[in-house]
Amino acid sequence: MTKSQSQTNHYQNELLSSQSSSSSPRSLITPVSPSLQPTIPNYPRDTNYPDRIQYRYDSGSSNSIFSFPTESPAATPTTTTSVHFPNGAPGHSVSDKYNIIPASGPLLWDEDDTVDEDELHNTDKSDNDRKCVLFSKRGCLNVGALMLILGGMLGLMVVYPVYTAIVNSELLERTSQNSTRIAGTLIDFIDIDTPESAHTKIASDGTIYKLVFSDEFNKDGRTFRPGDDLYWEAVDLHYWLTNDLQWYSPDMVTTKDGKLQITITNEIIHGLNYTSGMLQSWNKFCFQGGILEVSVSLPGDGKTQGFWPAVWTLGNLGRAGFGATTDGVWPYSYDECDVGITPNQSDTSGTFSYIHGQRLNKCTCPGQDHPSPGKGRGAPEIDVLEATIDDDDQNHISQSAQFAPFDANHIINKDFIYINNSNVTTFNTYVGGMWQQAVSSLTTLTWRMNASAVGPNKINGIGQRIISEEPMSIIINLSISKEYSRVDFRNLKFPSTMYVDYIRVYQDPLKVKVSCDPPDYPTSDYIKK
Repeated sequence: MTKSQSQTNHYQNELLSSQSSSSSPRSLITPVSPSLQPTIPNYPRDTNYPDRIQYRYDSGSSNSIFSFPTESPAATPTTTTSVHFPNGAPGHSVSDKYNIIPASGPLLWDEDDTVDEDELHNTDKSDNDRKCVLFSKRGCLNVGALMLILGGMLGLMVVYPVYTAIVNSELLERTSQNSTRIAGTLIDFIDIDTPESAHTKIASDGTIYKLVFSDEFNKDGRTFRPGDDLYWEAVDLHYWLTNDLQWYSPDMVTTKDGKLQITITNEIIHGLNYTSGMLQSWNKFCFQGGILEVSVSLPGDGKTQGFWPAVWTLGNLGRAGFGATTDGVWPYSYDECDVGITPNQSDTSGTFSYIHGQRLNKCTCPGQDHPSPGKGRGAPEIDVLEATIDDDDQNHISQSAQFAPFDANHIINKDFIYINNSNVTTFNTYVGGMWQQAVSSLTTLTWRMNASAVGPNKINGIGQRIISEEPMSIIINLSISKEYSRVDFRNLKFPSTMYVDYIRVYQDPLKVKVSCDPPDYPTSDYIKK
């Protein structure tokens, strides 16, 4: 038995004897045969430090640090390291004898074994040894990212609110300029430029009417695209219903020198040879009954046929230029359930009426698509003026009220038509066609009619046509159409302009109705559908 084995047996016997003296009925550790026991190295003591042991690392051996070299020290370089144990002995335990891999401890690493290149673990290396680079690529990227974030925050919190405020103020200023009203408000329909002398008007029956709407067009540079103005909008379309030869463009409508100007040119647009303008108050300003007064300067030289300037009104349920809104609605003003609501008024000859029947008639059942079930509704037309020149080069203004259904042969009761001055106003020979019946006169002044002129007609079994009670919108336009008059293409002068100095509406002070959606004739819900 070697000295090492003797020390091992002595160490184990001490453990066994200590366990034998315990109170446990069974021994926790049984004797082990010396041949089966692992060899515990007898580490040499450091002579200078009795509480330290020495171990050698064989750099030429593939064994672990617990194996001793098989060659002489001269043949194999070795490294000797002292390890300190505070209690003067190795810290082995019973479990250490059975471990294949040694437990972590001071044998695996020494505080002096550092790697010079490992700056992360070398805490002794001073950071002050690094050189300071003021404009490195990484630094520039960091600064750029910070500036980008800062710029975005400034844009979101400063620039965007300022931009929004400017845009909103410009929009408010534009609508204010386009619609200057009394007391600086935008909800009053009366233009502050309307003179006080024009705030009232005496009606034909002596009633003093008051001004309820006016536009003097004194502000130059107004525009009328959608959203530009509170009360007017210039359309952008081809008015195909009367086979017009021009395209209506908002660019052709503006204000200048205190007047509304609608200009027509012979410029080609959208495949049409002419460009002009149409201004509407549809669904913005409407009125029921009253007096509409307009000051107009007509285009052309007064001798050449072709231009068709007009100022007229249309029931708000229909919109001029949008055929789907007027089909079966224009020009009905009828509240009966009889043959008058049927297609062609039930005439089979094909020479009396082409209209498709009253779509919003009185007989519509509740729950159907109707703005006011049980009441006949429509979009009647009243023309304040349509200018024309006859073949004798005579200038005329046509003023008409258009109705459906029609009287037999389109003949009305003229006993209820009143002409103030027969020297300047005569009955119009045009009484209508397949699409409408017209009660019309040619005049330089005024004329009027009583509702009895379009009363019940027993000849073809229709009832009273109503002088429009619908909310009426105002339309101002300049067009060219062979449907209206002969067109003298050779002699028409372009560009030509229609001027409107002002437009005013008066009503009985006790019967003021200036809504496009009045309770008795609602339109909004139906239009939204």
